[in-house]
Amino acid sequence: TLLLASIPFRLVGAVHAYFLARARLRDQPMRWYSRWYALALITLTFPVTALVIRTFLFQPFDLPGGSMSPTLNIGDHVWVRKFAYILSQPQRGDVIVFKTAQGDDFVKRVTGLPGDRIQLVAGRVYVNGNPARLQRIPDLWLDCDEFGSCTRVPQFFEWLPGGSRHRILQASTNGDMDNTAAVTVPPDSYYVLGDNRDNSNDSRLDLGFVPARNILGRVVVKFIDGRIHRVVWQSVN
Repeated sequence: TLLLASIPFRLVGAVHAYFLARARLRDQPMRWYSRWYALALITLTFPVTALVIRTFLFQPFDLPGGSMSPTLNIGDHVWVRKFAYILSQPQRGDVIVFKTAQGDDFVKRVTGLPGDRIQLVAGRVYVNGNPARLQRIPDLWLDCDEFGSCTRVPQFFEWLPGGSRHRILQASTNGDMDNTAAVTVPPDSYYVLGDNRDNSNDSRLDLGFVPARNILGRVVVKFIDGRIHRVVWQSVN
């Protein structure tokens, strides 16, 4: 919005500069970059480039919830690489943004691929009968409620079979979401989980399987307070 609003000011500045240059260089041949069409082209290049990038290459999203903590947290901004899966398929461990049937945008981690058999037992993910490897790490994550009361949440490194290492939060191991029936992922669909396992609406609940056609892209970069913080598709510590 701010970029579009700045276009009139850019145009006025370019036209003004053109007439100033023309008045000063009336007796001298004008360079190509001093002519009006060159100035207009240069002025429009940046907003048009930004629009093309946002439409066809990358798209920003805001994180309103904490279902992907500690990887992505409330208030984070992420860039999603659109068309990331034109020549390839999502892999276990990828963080993706997708639309639901109701048109809502969600961000989750791919856990099961088409044909995989997925089950959670005591909070541990099993892929085709193979358990994900977990490593307990110091409980540095604080979960604070609206009254300012904070508790430490157990953190783990998780290695999905065939996937990269990432962090998860998990305090419970005996709830309904920690012990699920084994399901087989349908063709052209994916099983997704939030990294905040106790507080995530994902394939264990209402979201169900995510059709490939609903995937908008892969999260590649997250920003905190406008600064590039971490490339998500690398190992997240």
